[in-house]
Amino acid sequence: MKIEVTQKDIDNGVQGECQLCPIARAIKRSSNFKRVYVNTKYIEVLHYETGVKTYELPKKAQTFVRRFDRQESVKPFSFELENL
Repeated sequence: MKIEVTQKDIDNGVQGECQLCPIARAIKRSSNFKRVYVNTKYIEVLHYETGVKTYELPKKAQTFVRRFDRQESVKPFSFELENL
């Protein structure tokens, strides 16, 4: 699945909040997951039917999370998550 993190996701994201970061917002917007948690290495999603699944973040997404949480400048970007 291609995840598109938009400027709106960035503008509405909250630093240090794993459920409210731009990547979590982008995944929620493009899926039917009940909950999405994002940290600097992994994404954990909770789906009504399949339960909890964990996915490793690609390196560019890991860098984005670290920069965003440090309140550094970030730009919209996209990345692929297999089997999401």
